[in-house]
Amino acid sequence: MPPTVTVIIPTYNSAALVTQAIDSALAQTTAPTEIIVIDDGSADDTKTRLAPYTNRIKYHHQSNQGVAAARNLGLREATSDFIAFLDADDLWHPQKLELQLQAIATHSEISLLATERSATISTLPLQNPNDQIQKIPWKDLVVKNRFTTSSVLLRRSILNQTGHFDTALQGPEDYDLWLRIAELAPVAKLHLPLTHYRDLPNSLSHQSQTMHAGMLRILSKLDDRNAWQGRWLLRRKAYGYCNYSCAYMASAANLPAQALSQITRSILAYPFPYRKTEIRFSLARLRIWTIQLTKLLRFARTRAPQAGATSMNQSISVPDQRSSANRALRRFARRALTFHIPTGSLLKPLFKSLYRTHLILRESAIWATRFFWYEPLFRSQCRSIGTAFRMEALPYLSGRGDITIGDRVRLSGKSTIGFSNRPTANPELQIGDETFIAHNCRFHIASSIRIGQHCLISNSVSIRDYDGHPTDAARRRAGESTPPEGIDSVIIEDDVWIGANAIILKGVTIGSRSIIASGAVVHRDVPPDCVVAGNPAQIVKWLAPNAATQRVEAA
Repeated sequence: MPPTVTVIIPTYNSAALVTQAIDSALAQTTAPTEIIVIDDGSADDTKTRLAPYTNRIKYHHQSNQGVAAARNLGLREATSDFIAFLDADDLWHPQKLELQLQAIATHSEISLLATERSATISTLPLQNPNDQIQKIPWKDLVVKNRFTTSSVLLRRSILNQTGHFDTALQGPEDYDLWLRIAELAPVAKLHLPLTHYRDLPNSLSHQSQTMHAGMLRILSKLDDRNAWQGRWLLRRKAYGYCNYSCAYMASAANLPAQALSQITRSILAYPFPYRKTEIRFSLARLRIWTIQLTKLLRFARTRAPQAGATSMNQSISVPDQRSSANRALRRFARRALTFHIPTGSLLKPLFKSLYRTHLILRESAIWATRFFWYEPLFRSQCRSIGTAFRMEALPYLSGRGDITIGDRVRLSGKSTIGFSNRPTANPELQIGDETFIAHNCRFHIASSIRIGQHCLISNSVSIRDYDGHPTDAARRRAGESTPPEGIDSVIIEDDVWIGANAIILKGVTIGSRSIIASGAVVHRDVPPDCVVAGNPAQIVKWLAPNAATQRVEAA
């Protein structure tokens, strides 16, 4: 005998929507046995609009008592094996009941099966529900409600053990029932978008204070029946998430004082990060806290000083918060950004030792990374490296070429070494003994770059021995490599100092002991013992008294 299903639809002043909900239930490929509509004291024309459905639904009217009482009346009237809930403002995919019943038939241990919800409803056929089932353990459900009421299909028999909806909640009463069921039997979710959820402005999800009170009541009921069973951290996680979700709703409703208060409680209750499946986005609580604090600070700075000025509640639509709470939060907001942990005479030695510990750990991590990772990788790419070589970061290498490094060379920071193999088969880079190369230097090599001993090359220096492209435009368009006349070796003799951001072009020889000023562009040979600067670089000073005379005599 096929299973029977009762659909329960509570409605209150939703005449324009409830008929659409009924139509979606009647359109199911597996027809429900009965559809029970509970009119919770509507003042609109709901009864008149439901008149055409008289032979296809069971209509009950009661005085306004809330959605929990309305659903409970439907449960008392239901006679089927399964119960499906459908709110008056929601819709179903035509195959919702069919696919849920198929899944439960395969997984007979499941007592409650929900579905995914979607902002749009599709009528495209779906299949293979068993591939989409995920069981939700109680420890996950108690942190976050993962079920939309209109998506739930449950066994009526389980209600004999759990009871019906708690009418005292007047908020998330559905979540309370799901938790009671999950304590006794497996519950699951079918990851198919079979429920269309309309997010209306007057829905309970927008009434953050009502939801907050209801959620705290649910958690208090868990405390009363010792449902946590000693899992104190899970309890704090659930209380923290309760405050987070209500803070999110308060933030969306532009209630910054309430949102800041609740998100602070959330962080204090559970300061650890939530999983990606539990929270809306990365660092969500810190973001909410910062944004709401900024709003309060902005108000505190711009509030008019005169009597009768617009209150915090009026200016940002917070009509139901007490003025005393607002004043306290504004004082908190003003002081929060200037607060610091005191480091007086008692705590100063502690923080000094912590700082030294921090330095030791940081330097140890840097040393281990360099010793066990960077240096072995870089050495494997070099022809030879001398003794006492030091490096801080792994250079970026491209192309193939020979790298020869002398003794006691230091590479500070991360540099780039690029070999161009199209014009020359085996380009080379040679660095002499005791040479220092600073961060972000760039070596572009098609033939050879030779750096002597005791040289000092400052940060962001660029040295290249080729043009990079042909000077002829047609050859560039053809994608040809640099011709031989565009390549010429660079030689930097001993004891040369090259300033930051200098550029050394092809064919240049820099004589011993010369200094290249910062930002200079060197395109021709530099004699020994001089200082060059500018673009193009010119000699601005001789370092040896007779250097210029000796050079003229030699010429």
